Amino acid sequence: RKMTKANFVSGIGGANTPAFLAYVNSNTQSIANNSTVKITYYNTEEFDTDNAFASGQFTCPSGKGGKYFLNGSISTSLGADAGVFDKQFNLQIKVGTTTVASNTIIRPPYAQFGITAIADVSENQTISMHMYQDSGSAVTIDGNRRAFFGGFKLI
Repeated sequence: RKMTKANFVSGIGGANTPAFLAYVNSNTQSIANNSTVKITYYNTEEFDTDNAFASGQFTCPSGKGGKYFLNGSISTSLGADAGVFDKQFNLQIKVGTTTVASNTIIRPPYAQFGITAIADVSENQTISMHMYQDSGSAVTIDGNRRAFFGGFKLI
């Protein structure tokens, strides 16, 4: 039987759900100096196929455990600390209390950086994004859709 595109993909089935994507529309969360903070500022859900995203985290629905692709990004400026280059941001994705991905950058005057992970998630586990910063003062996360957090189940 000759393999064609049509019969090659037939029978795969399934969808990459649950899936969620939340954005920030305004500068609404401040990250204190020398602390790791769960990002909870999301005020616009682009989509949430299973209504499982709330309070800054996704809770894996019953029967929907498996491997998930997770992606997030943060944007912020240093303000008074601009020009100080020995400080850092650390962005983390956690499944429950376990960090499954971490990305650290030395802070330029303006920072836009992201994080990606593929993680095993069990039903009822939470997925969240956290940030650490050590600028010497609090930093506000930029809004206007410059910060987001999302993910979907891999089929």
